[in-house]
Amino acid sequence: QLGIAGTLDSRTFANPAERSWNFRTVGKGHGDEFWTLFFNALKEIGYDDVLSIENEDPYDTFEQGTIDAAKYALTVLSKITKN
Repeated sequence: QLGIAGTLDSRTFANPAERSWNFRTVGKGHGDEFWTLFFNALKEIGYDDVLSIENEDPYDTFEQGTIDAAKYALTVLSKITKN
């Protein structure tokens, strides 16, 4: 699908299997390495405030995706704060 629609796929999100990309729950797309770098970048610039989770994963309910994302983020953040 990526070769057909490209990275700016404008097709509807109603049929995720037909899209070249989809939103995914935090931790179900990018892995630990990406999120560790992401959270470390926030830490390096002194960010110490809220993290907002926007869940538009077509394969999870809004509630479950948000819970999973929060648990995953807390797991990664706990490893960073120990260092």
